[in-house]
Amino acid sequence: QLLAGWWQRFGAILVDALIAGGLSVLFGWSFLHKVGAAYSTYVQLAVDAARTGAQPPAASGLIDAVTGPLVAFLVVSWVVKGVYGIGFLKAFSATPGKMLLGLEVRLRERPGPLPWGAVLARWFMQNLGSVVSVVPLVGLLGSVYSLLDDLWPLWDGQRQALHDKVARTNVVRTR
Repeated sequence: QLLAGWWQRFGAILVDALIAGGLSVLFGWSFLHKVGAAYSTYVQLAVDAARTGAQPPAASGLIDAVTGPLVAFLVVSWVVKGVYGIGFLKAFSATPGKMLLGLEVRLRERPGPLPWGAVLARWFMQNLGSVVSVVPLVGLLGSVYSLLDDLWPLWDGQRQALHDKVARTNVVRTR
């Protein structure tokens, strides 16, 4: 089988990000609504204070109001991304983005369905940067890792990302 090119992989990542992002918004809408309401209230209080010459509202109140819902939305997003990525890889050896672009994930050594270990290792390593990025002072390293992981197939002889190397997988063209 022919190995997938970087642009094909990138296109599949974009499609999957749009789908998973849409699902995250759908399932996490109540949390996003709370964040929007808190910002709207804060801005209205600030405008009212400016009109009357009063002190503007303390930003700490806004931070307190949005922290919980933002964390909850982040958890919802990770769960959606996990169920989406792990579920589709295990069931079909491809996410909808990969299917749309004619790609499939396979073990290097043999074709066939991906074992749980490979699916979980691949997903964890692919998403390690986003998980680490929420940790203060370590976030930059997570972002650098994610960027390197995404770009690695450009110069790798087997066109593997770092998460492919750990999981012993290749992304191949199916058509």
